Amino acid sequence: IKRPLNAFMLYLQDKREDLRIIYSNPATLHSMVGQCWRMETPEVKKKYQRKSEIEKEIHKKMNPNYKFQPKRK
Repeated sequence: IKRPLNAFMLYLQDKREDLRIIYSNPATLHSMVGQCWRMETPEVKKKYQRKSEIEKEIHKKMNPNYKFQPKRK
């Protein structure tokens, strides 16, 4: 079971399509989206944080017994 997406990952999903035309290299693309995220207004960040909370609630309802357990190397 995958973890619910956090605010930045939701932002990345939205911006990835817009910037993919300009940056074909995934590393450069993610770097640019990271810079954009740091420069975003608090209102935009709050919007994505609300979306993230909704994702968490849906995930919790669909997987009530889920507990994140990272694999150790």
